[in-house]
Formats: sequence, structure tokens, C-alpha cells
Amino acid sequence: MDCEATLGEGQSIYLDDQGNCVVKVSLGLAEDAVWADQIKAVYMDWLAAGDTDTPYLYASGTSMAAPMVTGGGAVAAAAQGMTDIQPTQADWSRLAKERAAWIKSHVTPYDSLKTLCATGGQLDLSRTDKNPLPVITGASLAPEMNPAHVTISGSHFGEEQGDSSVSIGWMTAKVTAWHENTITVIPDYRLRAGVLPVCVTTTAGSCTEGFLLEIPSQDNVPLFEKEIRLPQDISDNTMDNTLVGLGGDLYVIAQSQYTGQDQQGETIHTDTYGYGSYRELWRYRPNADTWTQCSDLPEQLDFLSATTWEGKLLVVGTTYNTDDQRDRTTLYSYNPEEDTWKAHGISGLPVAPAIINTENGLLLVGGGNASGMTALTENNIATLNMGTGTVTPVGTLHTPILNPKVALTSDRIFVAQGFTLYGGAIMMTKGMEAININGDYLCEALSSTLPKLEPLPESESVNRKNYGLTATAEGRLSLGSWLFLRIAGIWMRIPLF
Repeated sequence: MDCEATLGEGQSIYLDDQGNCVVKVSLGLAEDAVWADQIKAVYMDWLAAGDTDTPYLYASGTSMAAPMVTGGGAVAAAAQGMTDIQPTQADWSRLAKERAAWIKSHVTPYDSLKTLCATGGQLDLSRTDKNPLPVITGASLAPEMNPAHVTISGSHFGEEQGDSSVSIGWMTAKVTAWHENTITVIPDYRLRAGVLPVCVTTTAGSCTEGFLLEIPSQDNVPLFEKEIRLPQDISDNTMDNTLVGLGGDLYVIAQSQYTGQDQQGETIHTDTYGYGSYRELWRYRPNADTWTQCSDLPEQLDFLSATTWEGKLLVVGTTYNTDDQRDRTTLYSYNPEEDTWKAHGISGLPVAPAIINTENGLLLVGGGNASGMTALTENNIATLNMGTGTVTPVGTLHTPILNPKVALTSDRIFVAQGFTLYGGAIMMTKGMEAININGDYLCEALSSTLPKLEPLPESESVNRKNYGLTATAEGRLSLGSWLFLRIAGIWMRIPLF
């Protein structure tokens, strides 16, 4: 391996008493390689010089970025003259937005970052005396006007438009009013309703944010959305929550990413619950727009799935025994009238399955063995008889899978987005399949029906691994993100499935 490096002025290479130089090299697998027997290529993550006592190391990820972001926030607070005040809780939201706007407006833009982040640049705290970048905080539609107008709010737009411009959905919008903190435009009539990117470009650079805008046009499909605010006392680090509708209410089993079985740090209610991602149960009543915290699960669970059954919630989840390193799956039911949980002794439950209630009865989909969590390769579709407490295999999925997402229509169960384990590493599965529930439980591969990534330069068109899944009266509904890339000067909207 031949390597070259140029020393800066006043710098020198450290040599030990034997005249040796310590060099750290890290090699990683290529993105499409899984394990050693499948390695197609390797890439170099970093190469750096150091000494034997304090070698220079490089790491990436959100954990390493957090101190940098915190430092940027401190500089933003100082620049805005907020370091001496003691904000109340009512001030937190406003101050967070103001500091985020300051940080996003103090970046150095790069063409290579235009499609990778909202600012299209790298934080530059030395930009204090330079022309700050525009920052978009909101976009609201006035559909009653003819034509419809969109008002964009934010900061650093400039008092006059000059050579600045606005685009919505990557189509130039006609500006009708321009101010430092607001811009009013008429969007292109060809736009369809949906989450559309709004971009403001000034002499300092560009800012792009996405907003749900129902632009009126003859071809538009109406969208309906209701924003439901999470309860104030729900965990700040909740994610991937399980939602179940029962009796006109919405039940939310909140997951905390910091209490999972693989976390070694402090956990919530350790003495009572132990490790586990899921603990809290919340009920939302749409008519009253109110949240109520219900009784906690009897134990913290991982890889949870839930459905309805005889007017109750039925929850299947996995716990991890750190003493013998074996997984255990438990079934609980929740009675909303009594706000109580009941354990059900069921033999033969797989580890980390999905559970769903069909017109033919309860069904367990996917799952694995109790030791090592190896996904079952056959007989991974099974009926569940609550009366006899038995599990009976009735079919096999195309793809072995743990904790999949499932959605039920009149005649099929759609299965997607679960994971498998390779040497302890979680690998998300790709694609989708459907189970015929009219007696035979045969499976149909549906990966080809999913939207694919558009072919990118030197890249294969592949299905996106992560997305939401549900069912409506009209059929399945797959929910994902949209990625906007500029290729050969043309903006392309790409579904991330």
C-alpha cells in the first residue's frame, strides 16, 4: 500500500525510540457485502498517524457529531445574546427554532452536499460577518385565492428580491411579495398535492425544506392530514411506536430506543422491568383530542407486535435473559375497561413474531428460535388458538424474517420490513410478500410491485429497506420518503422504498 501525506507548517511526524511511526488503518466491507464469504470489495475508512500513547483515531456517526452540534448551539446562543438568560419551559421551543435557524444559516455551501442535507453545506461558525444563508421555517397555502398563493416564512431572505428566486417542487414559482422574513409566491399549476420541496435561493446560497401542500389543480388528488401532538410525558427518545385502533380509540405502545436489550447504559425502572424497548401504553381519544397514560406492560418487551382480540389488545413480545442469553416470547392481553394486563401461557411461541387477527382467527407471522434468534426457514406462519393455548404451523414465508410489519386486507396479509440477525448484527430485510388467508396460506412474492429507486450513476436500482405499511379499504398502503437528486442537471424525485 502506497500512501502520501503533506505536513502543514510546523508539523512533524512522531517517531518512537526505535524510529518507528504509528499508523492506524481501518478497512471496511463494501456496502453490498454481508460476511466474509460474500466479500466483493473493501474500502478504506481512515488512515492516520499517531503515537503509542495517544494514537489518532477517527469515528463517524451521530454520537461523534453530537458534541459538534452542541458546540454550534452554544455559539448560536452567544451570537444571539442568550447566554445569560434563564429560559422557562415555555421558551424552549422558540429558542430551539431560533438557534436552529441561526446554525442552518451559517454554513458554507458545497455542490456535493446539495442533495444530502437541508442546508447543502457544512457548518461554518466563521460566517458571522458574512451574508447568512436563507432559512425556511414554514410554508402555508392560501387555496381560496385564485390562483392559490403560498407564503414562505423564515429568515435571511433579504429585504428585496433582486436576483433571488423560489422554487416549489423544483418548479420556479412566481414571486408576488418579498420581505426579510416572508415571501409570497404563486406555485406552478402543474404541481400535484403532496410533500413538496420549497427552495429559496439568494446570493448567499440556497435552503430547501419539504412541506405538505395541496396545490389546487384539475389533476390533484386531495390529501387529508390531522396533526396529533404526542403527550408531554411520553419518552423523549420514543421511536417506531406500535399503533392499534380499538373501540374508537388509538392505543400507542411507545418504544424507547435507550432501553433495548443491546443497551449497556442506564435503563428506566431497571429494578422493576429490566431491559426492553416497550413499556408504556397510551390511549388517544380523537373526539376529545386527549391522551391518557394506561397501565404499563407487566414487563419491558422487545420486538413487540400487537393486534385486537375480543375487545382487548393482544400483545406478543420478546424479553432477553442476560444470565443464559436466551430469548423468551410472552403473550399479554390488555382490558381497556379495567386498565389491566393478563399473561397467557402459550406453548410453542416463536421468538419475535408478528401477530394479526383475521376472520379465520389469530395468526403468527415470522419469528425465530429461542436460542440465537435464528429466523425460522419453514413453518413460520402459524395459527394461534387462545382457547387451547396452542400454536399450529400452517405455511412458510418466502423470506425468513423476524418481527415483520403486517397489514390485513379482505383476503391477504401483507408482510414486509422485518429483520434477520447475522452474527449479532441486525440486517433489515427487503421486499414484500402476501399471505393468502382463504384457507391455504400460500405466499405470493410482491417485491417487484414496490416502487424502485431510479437508476443512479454507477448504482443498481434496489428496493429501499425501510418503510411503513398499513391497509385501507382500497388495499395496502406503503409509506416512505422521497429523495430529490440532481443528475445531469435534472432534478429527479425518487421514492425511498
